[in-house]
Amino acid sequence: MTVEIELKLAIPSAAASLLRRHPLVKSLSSAPPLRRRLHNRYFDTAALDLTHQGYALRLRRVDGRWLQTLKGGGQMEGGLHRREVWEVSVDGDALDLSRFRNSAAQQVLAPLAGQLQLLFVTDFWRTTWALTTTAGDHIELALDQGEIRTGGKQVPISEVELELKSGNPLSLYQLAVALQQDLPLRPESANKAERGYALYLGLPPAPVKAEPLALSPAMDAAAALQAIAWNCMAQMQRNEYGLLHLSDPEYLHQMRVGLRRLRAALGLLRLAQADIVDKPILRELNWLAERLGPARDWDVFVTQTLPLLTQKHNFPSAALISHAAETTRKRRLVSARRAVASARYAGLLLRLSLWVAQAKWRTGGMFDKPAIDFARQTLQHYQRQTRKRGKSTDKPEDLHALRIAVKKLRYAVEFFASLFDAGASRGYGERLTELQDILGRLNDLTVASRLLSELAGGADRRLQQALDSAQGRLEKLSKQDVKALRKAWRKFSDGGLFWKKC
Repeated sequence: MTVEIELKLAIPSAAASLLRRHPLVKSLSSAPPLRRRLHNRYFDTAALDLTHQGYALRLRRVDGRWLQTLKGGGQMEGGLHRREVWEVSVDGDALDLSRFRNSAAQQVLAPLAGQLQLLFVTDFWRTTWALTTTAGDHIELALDQGEIRTGGKQVPISEVELELKSGNPLSLYQLAVALQQDLPLRPESANKAERGYALYLGLPPAPVKAEPLALSPAMDAAAALQAIAWNCMAQMQRNEYGLLHLSDPEYLHQMRVGLRRLRAALGLLRLAQADIVDKPILRELNWLAERLGPARDWDVFVTQTLPLLTQKHNFPSAALISHAAETTRKRRLVSARRAVASARYAGLLLRLSLWVAQAKWRTGGMFDKPAIDFARQTLQHYQRQTRKRGKSTDKPEDLHALRIAVKKLRYAVEFFASLFDAGASRGYGERLTELQDILGRLNDLTVASRLLSELAGGADRRLQQALDSAQGRLEKLSKQDVKALRKAWRKFSDGGLFWKKC
């Protein structure tokens, strides 16, 4: 068994020639590139037992011989894929699981013998360069161009793989950042096998919520914060495709949640050391938030707030407002999609991934503490801030400040919950969630009022009347949630703190 470390990058097929001629590739190459055709057959059971366990089994024909490979048990961090790989040669174009004898691969595959079937094929030309960086790291750069096929369907392959042969994994990000200055490269979160399974099933990828974090009590704060940042970035990246190509607004929602969680995670770092986060990265994250936020606001307005008005009141004019709002909603979605499809966003991901991988905050200070001690200190700080903000909720700006404080506390609880007893933290989390949900509804109503005012510009008489009526109904809904907020706040304030030492 070996461990494969690769950084996968999507590249438009039209830009492949630019990569081949890139001066950096030429200067780091120790020999002319090698070009060969790779034909791969992927196997699984009808119930997809392997993919559900995180494995991929393939036969590869290369240079007239067949290789049988099982990959799995890895992770994806900022486009960097780490996987365990078991590979053996076989005599022909059929699986021979006995060749994996005395290995972990055999233990995975043995229960599935006789159930495996061909699901899809990848067929592509691979051009490889052997690169040596100035620091002495050895990297194989591969340009893959071809297609994935199954059941008469096909999708193109056009990607770059940077595989670490020896040296520091950081060199993969450093090379990618350098190449991305001239080439339209984007981190790729899905590998060929994952894309093949999606094509085989004929289903689009589902919107992805945050994966539960499993931090170890043995971690120091620096390692825990790095794991948290990777987790947030994964949620963002896993929803990119859906935001760009599909109509479900949940992709935008989950990508924005991932971004907000990431900014909250960076806030934890800044809480420990104010100047630790790279300022250009912070500016770029703010830019992205400014593109995703308005699009999400209009989604909520059209799909949640207006239906709520219709449900709570007899409001036939909601359809008139919805029609007017839809035009602005589509325009904001176009803006969000352009941002995520841009080279600027791709560059942000690569620079952010390099920065997180470097983890320069590892040296000294609070970051050397055990993760659980850092978590207790952080949670206590956010708890105090929340209690302070909750003393006054009479003004809109007070409610806004409280919502932000509750959100920071909620994310911190989610980040660090695995370090504490699940039963002890569950009740606190439920009370906090109830409080955040009410504050979120109040904020949605405040945003809705602002968006109604935007629609009023240039509205005809009939639409203006509907907008005025909607503003009045929003005020009634707000009063109901203010009462619910007081009750939820008392429940939250009276509860215990799960992170306190017994």
